[in-house]
Amino acid sequence: MRKKVILITGAAGEVGRSQIQHLAETDGTPLLTIDIRELAAEIEGMSTHLVDDILDNDLFAHLIADYEFDQALTLGPPAPRPAAENVE
Repeated sequence: MRKKVILITGAAGEVGRSQIQHLAETDGTPLLTIDIRELAAEIEGMSTHLVDDILDNDLFAHLIADYEFDQALTLGPPAPRPAAENVE
């Protein structure tokens, strides 16, 4: 059975920190957070945190298999476009 969580990507930024604090205080659903950086010390214990890249297909397949997302908040910056698309 998959574990029901609220997924927060880009969680280590200021908006992520604020959302983690708010949801941890007001919602009983466990939080699963992902970022390429560690969380700030004051919110470390408020979620299960993975230091990883959500664009990693193997990681995403693992998450889909193990978790049911009640909500998903995508707070990180948009993924950069490949170099060929950046040419003006």
